[in-house]
Amino acid sequence: MKRGVLSQELLPNSTVPHFVTSTSTSRPLPLRVLAALALLAAVLTPAQAGEFDLKTINSIAPEKKTRKGEGPYVALQGGTTSDQSVNFEVEGFQYMSRDRDGDAIFGIEVGNRWRDKKFPLDYNAEFQAMFWSGELAGYLPPDEIPLLPSDSNLTSFMTDFFAASFLVNGEIGLNLRQFRPRIGKFFSSFRPFVGGGVGGTQLWFRDPTLVTRGGDTAPPTSTLFATDTFVFTYQWFAGLEFMINDNFSAFFEHRRVITEDFDDSVNDFKTSSNQAGIRFLYDKEKEE
Repeated sequence: MKRGVLSQELLPNSTVPHFVTSTSTSRPLPLRVLAALALLAAVLTPAQAGEFDLKTINSIAPEKKTRKGEGPYVALQGGTTSDQSVNFEVEGFQYMSRDRDGDAIFGIEVGNRWRDKKFPLDYNAEFQAMFWSGELAGYLPPDEIPLLPSDSNLTSFMTDFFAASFLVNGEIGLNLRQFRPRIGKFFSSFRPFVGGGVGGTQLWFRDPTLVTRGGDTAPPTSTLFATDTFVFTYQWFAGLEFMINDNFSAFFEHRRVITEDFDDSVNDFKTSSNQAGIRFLYDKEKEE
């Protein structure tokens, strides 16, 4: 069967259109085929549209860049003193301290770490508390012993002490993670650091043992052996940290703590220590 198709033409010398019927020999699709095509389009179109929308969103949305390795942290540390000294002056005579080491020392740090956006560096600001105790020993140089007056014949002493330091520290570290493609995963996990801080130290000296020229013990002859005072303190430190993962690290460091002269009779109290510790960093993966 032929179908008629209308087309619009103009008659000569006339502006009124008339319609001319043309014929086509194409056969219409069967109704069953049309129904199947309609059903297939209804099933496939929503899935294809959803897939297209998801791909479009993923391609348009910007990729999120995160900054790992920064945020608040807490650290625990402990070790032993490697060098400890103090100078005493008793009744005008300067007593030199014997080198004392091996005293236990421990501490806690609470702070925050920031990563530099331009350079492979990071920065820590923290509050630190350290506690240690031990013994301090002093002696009078042998050439000065004959100069001692008869009523003051102290030649050496030993006294117990306890110290509690509270400091605000600043620290700068080298972030080797940025060099991981060159040096590998293991070596890029190390973080060398240096820092310093200021604060105060509470000192107690108790239970002295005094030795006279005759080798006998004697009661204290000066109130310096009953010190209980809070003094200005500063320190510097350096160490190496190993990042176990984004949240945990282990570190080893050397510290030098120095107090100001807090008494006319006591000065140059210095302590060096080697310490190891662990740090928990709350890494929030901030977006850049």
